Amino acid sequence: MQNIAVRGHEESRKDIWEVSDINRGNFLELLHLRCKDLPWLQSKLQAQLQLHAQWTSPSIQNELLAIVSDLVLERITTEVRKSGYFGIIMDETSDISRTEEVSLCLRYVINGETKETFVGLFATASTEGEVLYELAKTAINKLDLRLENIIAECFDGAANMSGIRKGLATRMKECSPLGIYVHCYGHLLNLALQDTMTEN
Repeated sequence: MQNIAVRGHEESRKDIWEVSDINRGNFLELLHLRCKDLPWLQSKLQAQLQLHAQWTSPSIQNELLAIVSDLVLERITTEVRKSGYFGIIMDETSDISRTEEVSLCLRYVINGETKETFVGLFATASTEGEVLYELAKTAINKLDLRLENIIAECFDGAANMSGIRKGLATRMKECSPLGIYVHCYGHLLNLALQDTMTEN
């Protein structure tokens, strides 16, 4: 019933603690679920309903998600800083609205364990190497990480990423001279499968 939507079809907050056939969205449905095993939560929501201060509006939900996101990113960047050196993985694609989205992941080793973590999607008006370079620098700086500590860069083989003159990998040498570009193995496998399928 829930799928993954935070918002529901009808977000009535009148009886969050009551069972409903209407999908109220994940946030309100999870509150309903918790009311079953936390009696104090149901009492608190009922009392706050009278005061019109349940703190469950869409803007509050967004604020809670932003706080959780900030905490998760802080934990990731703390680990990366402890690790010292890290790699970046970037790829771009257009979403359903035809907006180019760039995903950024970090790869690092902490306490002998290799971790790969997704840190964000960033909209971009262009996928030229220079634009992607500025986006990568801005994103890494915003995470309060040092660009010169990048020792690995994993991108696809497109000219804007791997081009010898204007590609992202070439431009990254300016700020992270230790960085070694690696063509993404997922993309290489995809290319190998495409070539195999065209030959067979």
